[in-house]
Amino acid sequence: MNQAFPLVSAVMVTRNTGLRRELARLSAASLMAQTYPNKELIVVLDHDSPAFKGGQLVRVVRGKPGDKLGDLRNLGLKSSSGKYVVQWDDDDCRRKDAIQYQLGMLDATPNAHAACLSQQVRIDLLSKSFYISYCSVGHAGTILHERDGAPRYPSKAKSEDAAFWKSYWKIGHRTLLNEPMIHFRFYHGENTWSREWIMKKWDHGKIGQGLDQQPQRDTIEALIEKYRSRLGMNLR
Repeated sequence: MNQAFPLVSAVMVTRNTGLRRELARLSAASLMAQTYPNKELIVVLDHDSPAFKGGQLVRVVRGKPGDKLGDLRNLGLKSSSGKYVVQWDDDDCRRKDAIQYQLGMLDATPNAHAACLSQQVRIDLLSKSFYISYCSVGHAGTILHERDGAPRYPSKAKSEDAAFWKSYWKIGHRTLLNEPMIHFRFYHGENTWSREWIMKKWDHGKIGQGLDQQPQRDTIEALIEKYRSRLGMNLR
C-alpha cells in the first residue's frame, strides 16, 4: 500500500449508450488526468448495458436486473479497493487537482470522514449557458469519503446520493469545500434529472452568476466546445 498516496477509487455508474457512451469516456479521461497518482476507476453498468472497454486502472462490474441507481452505487462501493471513494458521474468533469484538493481538506478537518463541494459550475451543452450553483449543505454528487465505515445508498432511482451525504450530516463527520472552479456538471439532454432541475434549482441569480473573471469564462467556454465537438452537437 502506498502510505503517502493511499488508493482512491472513483465510482462511475453509466449505461454506455447514446451520448453517455462518449460522456463516460470523457469522464474517465478526466480521472486519468488527475494529478493525484494513485487511483482506480470502477465502472458500474446496468445488467443489459453494452460493454465498456476499460484500460489500465479501470475495472468494470455489472448490476442485476431490477437494480436501481442506489443499488448500482452500492455495487461500486463493494467493488472498490481504495481507502477513499469518490463519486465520479459520467456527466461530470473535474479540475486536474480535484482529488488532491478534496483529500487535503478532508485530512485537515478533525473527525471528518467525507467531503463535498458547496459550489459547482453547471453547464447546459445545448444552449451553451452556465452558472455557479451554490448549495449551502453541499452538492451530494461531489462526495469523497472514506471507504471503511461508509453507509449504503438507499435503493432509489433518484436522490440516492443526497440521502447518502445526509447520513454524514446526521453524525457531523463531514466537511464542505467552497471553491467554484473544481467541479463541472453538464446537462446534455439524457440526464437522470431534467434541465429545469439541473440549471434552475440552485440558481439564485442570472445564468453566469459569479463568473465575472474572463479567464474563468474562457476555461468554461473551451470546455463547452470540447464536449459539444466530442458529442457531435456542433453538427446539429
